[in-house]
Amino acid sequence: MTQKSKKNRILSILALILFIIVLPLGSWYYLNSGLNYYKKLMGELKDYGELPAFTLTNQNGQVFTKADLKGKVVIADFFFTHCPTICPKMTSQMKRLYEQFDDRADIVFLSHTVDPKRDSVSVLQAYMQAHEIPLDDQWYFLTGNQDSIFALARKGYQLPTDEGAAGDGEDFLHSPYFALLDTTLTIRNYYDGTDSTRVNRLVEHIAMLMPRDPKKEIKYKPEIEK
Repeated sequence: MTQKSKKNRILSILALILFIIVLPLGSWYYLNSGLNYYKKLMGELKDYGELPAFTLTNQNGQVFTKADLKGKVVIADFFFTHCPTICPKMTSQMKRLYEQFDDRADIVFLSHTVDPKRDSVSVLQAYMQAHEIPLDDQWYFLTGNQDSIFALARKGYQLPTDEGAAGDGEDFLHSPYFALLDTTLTIRNYYDGTDSTRVNRLVEHIAMLMPRDPKKEIKYKPEIEK
């Protein structure tokens, strides 16, 4: 056997080993790693109960109820338009989420005002315009009866909260957290809306929960910058 023949034989054996052993092992490792990561993400989603029925008013002056969320993945927060501290940060992060999923009609964003006496429909519209948020059917700013909003936040969403004062010393409930609900309107997790790392995790969880459209490629951008 010539030197060239020996070299070709060795190359053939190495190629055979690559296709029979190395590539299958690499594929198995890749798929197994992906499966483990999927299980980890799903394990972080809990069951905090189903969102109760409610009736509020959206930024277009229309009645908005739980029925309007049927079959949707929901991201919700509570804010007030004249908040000088964390609310602008939360709105900014929510806007980034909205822009990531603005082509998904099955994902809805809800921002409930905790100061409905001041935050009328016209005030909410002005707030949206100031923050360059479209008046569309994907991100709703909700107002209504103050007691109903507080009860929805405390007993409905069960949000971790901060207590303080708003306006003329009136008590209000406020929370820096986003709530994530699946398509059954079950609350699955909470995320600090001022923490980019936690909001990035929320992006991944949204991608896990949103309905799959086999006719449309999912555009997934995992990073949300500060």
